[in-house]
Amino acid sequence: MGLIDDQLVPMGTAFVIAPWLATTARHVLEELFKSSTGRDVKEHDNALHRFLFFVNPGKGQPPLTFFVSRAWFTTATDIGVMLLEPACEIPATHVWDTVCLAALPPVPGTKVSAFGYPTPKVDVDDAGHVLYFDAKTTSGTVSKVHAERRDQRLSFPCFQTNARIDGAMSGGPMFNEFGQVCGVMCSTLPPFEEGEEHVSYGASIWPMLGIPIDAPWDRHPEGDRYPLFEFAEAGVFKVAGLEHIRLVSGEDMPHVSCAYPAERYSGD
Repeated sequence: MGLIDDQLVPMGTAFVIAPWLATTARHVLEELFKSSTGRDVKEHDNALHRFLFFVNPGKGQPPLTFFVSRAWFTTATDIGVMLLEPACEIPATHVWDTVCLAALPPVPGTKVSAFGYPTPKVDVDDAGHVLYFDAKTTSGTVSKVHAERRDQRLSFPCFQTNARIDGAMSGGPMFNEFGQVCGVMCSTLPPFEEGEEHVSYGASIWPMLGIPIDAPWDRHPEGDRYPLFEFAEAGVFKVAGLEHIRLVSGEDMPHVSCAYPAERYSGD
C-alpha cells in the first residue's frame, strides 16, 4: 500500500516469510514507487517509507502497521523482498505468523490455491485503526511449468494455472497441496469467450533465493550484500526442498540454480 498525496492507495498483496521480512511481486513494488514519486524504483530510497504493510494479528485485534525500510529484487524473477520496520507500537506478545516456502514449483496436474485482495478497500475506524479488507481465495490446477521462462514478458521461471487471479491479488501467495507457498501471483489473462478458463501465472520461488540483500545480520559486515539463499540456509525462514537449490559463484554476486527432479517434471 502506498501513500499518494497523503491518501492510502492499495495496489497489491504481500505476505510475511520471517520476522521483519515480507514478500510481494516485484512489479507491485515498481508500481507503488512510481505512483508515489513519479520515478523508477530504487533500493534504499527514503520514498520506500511511503509504502505501508499491514499484519493482521487476529483475534479481533486491529492490524499492525509497518513501513517498508528496504526492498530488494532482480530481473531474474517477479518477486521482491521487503525489510519491515514498525510504524506503530508492536506488542511484546506479538507472534509472527509465517509460511513455509516450497523451492520447487508445483507439479503439473496438481492443485494450487491462492490468497489476495482483488479490489482492496481501505477505511479508518474511530480509533484511527486502518481497516484493509476484501480478501479472496482462489484455486485451480497447474497445467505447465516453465523451468527457465515462458516468453519475453514472463522471462523468469513460472508456472501456469487456471486459478482466477484478479487485480491487486498480484504479490499474494500461491499454495501447493502440502500447504507450502510454491509461487507468487504475477500475471493473468481472463477468458476471451464464455466457457474458456482463466490463464494465470505464479512466479516460482527458487529464483528469489538469489536476490542480493544487505539486511543487517551479524554474519556480515554492515552494508555487505549476500544472497537471500543464506537466510534460507540458516533457517531464518523455512524452505522445503532447499536441497534442490545450488549457490553458483559469480563475478559480483553468487546466483542460484535449480535441479528439477526428473521423476517429477520429466513430462514438462
